[in-house]
Amino acid sequence: LKGAKVTKVYGDQNSVCFVPGEKATELLFDSKPNSIVMLHNHPGQSSFSLTDLYLFIFNNSIKTLTIVTNKGQTKYLTKTKEYCKSTCIDCIKKYNKNKNIKKFNHKDIDMILKRLYNSGNIIYKVR
Repeated sequence: LKGAKVTKVYGDQNSVCFVPGEKATELLFDSKPNSIVMLHNHPGQSSFSLTDLYLFIFNNSIKTLTIVTNKGQTKYLTKTKEYCKSTCIDCIKKYNKNKNIKKFNHKDIDMILKRLYNSGNIIYKVR
């Protein structure tokens, strides 16, 4: 990996904080589009969170977002060549039209991921 950088960001069981001025934050916001593969862990067998989806969709630098559960399951999202940020945002807006965003659960997230996958915007794998 020529020129590749690995950095760590620490958090707690529910969140990670990107602090302004820190190396990881600068990499996230200043890197070229689709140049970052982000890996983080999730407790239990949980899936991607709504926060994960927003991080993935709104940060142009992220190409792939990967989670690893504490039971060894790996899940990843990758932006395809056909990826369109506005289409992804619209997908979430349409889905949450009749839902309170605070009440989203993993089934809701899985439905959004299915729609993004079926629209050709992402590759979604579970291993």
